[in-house]
Order: sequence, then C-alpha cells, then structure tokens
Amino acid sequence: MLEEAIKGLAAKHVAQKDIVATEEGTKNALVMPFLAALGYDVFNPAELIPEFTADVGTKKGEKVDYAIMSNDTPVVLIECKSCNIDLNSSHTSQLFRYFSVTDARFSILTNGVEYRFYSDLDKQNCMDDRPFLSFNIHDFDDNGLSELAKFGKDKFDTDSILDTASSLKYLNLLKVYLKQQFDEPTEEFVRFVGKQVFKGKMTQSVYEMFQGLTKRAAGQVVSDRMRRRIKDVFDEDQTTIEEEQATMETADAAAFSGIETLEDELLGHRIIQAIVAESVDPDRVAIRDAKSYCAILFDDNNRRPLVRLHFNSTVKRVSFFDQSEEEIIQVNSVADLYRFKDRVLATVHTYL
Repeated sequence: MLEEAIKGLAAKHVAQKDIVATEEGTKNALVMPFLAALGYDVFNPAELIPEFTADVGTKKGEKVDYAIMSNDTPVVLIECKSCNIDLNSSHTSQLFRYFSVTDARFSILTNGVEYRFYSDLDKQNCMDDRPFLSFNIHDFDDNGLSELAKFGKDKFDTDSILDTASSLKYLNLLKVYLKQQFDEPTEEFVRFVGKQVFKGKMTQSVYEMFQGLTKRAAGQVVSDRMRRRIKDVFDEDQTTIEEEQATMETADAAAFSGIETLEDELLGHRIIQAIVAESVDPDRVAIRDAKSYCAILFDDNNRRPLVRLHFNSTVKRVSFFDQSEEEIIQVNSVADLYRFKDRVLATVHTYL
C-alpha cells in the first residue's frame, strides 16, 4: 500500500539522512522509490525519463531531473534538490521555464522529504508561484495521502486533479495564513477580531489588550480542540476489568512511593500515543512516573525513552532524545508536544 511505502521511506530517511546528503543520493534513495510507490517503473523511459531535455528559447540542452511520461508526452516535470536543503521559491526557476514549452500540466519540486505540486491555475501554460499541494513523508494525513494517490500511475487523470487543485491550493493558503495569525497576529487581524466583540473605540490601549487576548484565545481554542479530540478517541476504547485493576495497582504503588501522576502527565502520554499512532500501535507507548520526571517509553523499556515530562514545577519542560542524547526544552503547555511531532516520530523510527 502507498501509506506503508511512504512510512518506510520516512524511516529510511531518518536512518540514512547523513549518507544520502547529496542530490544524487537523494534521488536514488528517496525520490525514485517515492515514484515507484506511485506505481511507476522508474527504469522504463516510456514512464520516467531522467535528465529530461526541452530547449527553452536560446537556452539549449537544459535539463530537468525527471519527466513522468504518458503516450510519449511529459505530463509531470520533477526538479530535485538534496534532502539537506530546505525548499524555497528560488528552486523553481527551471520548472518555470520548462513548464511553458512542454505539454505538462503539473510539476513537482522536491528534496525527497517534501514534495510541492504546481500547476497553471492562475494563468494557462504558466506555472503558478505557489503549489496547490505540499506532501511531507514525515507529516501527512489521510487527505494528503488521498490527494497524492491521484498522481499514481493507475489513477492519474489530469482533469480529475485539476478539478480539486484550485480549492486545495486556497485551502492550504488559508491554513498557512491562519496559523501565522494564531502564532503572531498582525495588527489588521487583531483589529478585525477585536471589532467582532468590542463595540467601543479601538484606542491604542484597547488594541494592545486585544493583541494579547487574540493570541491567547487562538492558543486556547487549539488546545481545547486537541483535548476534545484526544478524549473522543480514548472514550471509544472500552477499558477492561484487567486494565482497571492494573491502573488501580499502579495508583496504589505511586501513592505508597510518594509519586503522584499529574493530569497533564496523563494527557502528555495520550498526546504522544496520538502522535505515534500513524506509524505504530499506540499501545506500545507506556507511561512510567518517577519523583523527578514522568517517562514516556517505547515498549515500556527504560532504554527506549520517547520523552520525559518535567511538569512538577511551575515551569514545564520536556526532554527529547536523539540517539540517546537528551535535550530539555521549555514548553508553555502540554499541547505544545504536538509541535515536536517530527522529533517524536524520528525517535520512534530509531527503535523499529
């Protein structure tokens, strides 16, 4: 299945990211297997042509890394960068030039980890500045996987993809905008939101008040939604008599030892379970409390720590692990654990 293949590539990247640091290494280890997962025979030039050449004006012999072919016609152009490079708009120059002189309606910019999909939604035969779909092998959901599957060899249909590409593009842009406003709301956004609930004059002092309130409200809305989602997931699970007995025994033992497991520690355990659920059985994530910290362990093994929660003081801190090296980071709330999803998943993959 496509999902398992992508997760396998993510684990491979974590294990080999230092080895495949070059562009060629990224192509061979990550990009070609990614295209193979979509059903293409990467060694068949009728389906995939490496170093695809299309003369552009006076520029002769320029090449784009790959072209997915259909009936001897390029349908998707692909430009690759090293997996150690963060993608940016400057990397699309060759794709822009090639897009206008081929019949391809889609192009992909990738570093083997992130795949940005472009089309010509704004102006025909001219590649858009912004992608309509971004897919990260370490961070994707069912919707992203469904959109990616449309580019599979057996499902590829230009009209079908274009039908949803426009709405998908603006949906993603709206998500980015709202995330930015939730993190650091602009003056325009603060004033707009403030006017929805405050009917008086928006003086400078009122604006400053709403500047802080807007950011706090956004954070609390996100946190509340996370809590409800986690609660809904765990309410669906029926706790067996044996599990209840084990919980009681653990609580008794903790009380006897002077250890009290906090509500935020229990919530932190559930958040880590929710994070790893896309890769492994969440039941493999165990909680083991101690006096100085609460350990979240993989397979209930002290030698396989995922995180340590230091929530016993007014300042919350979390320990993360990279090849047994511990890094302690201060967090504002237990919901901040979601911001470190990639780190947690990377740690999990080292134990598989």
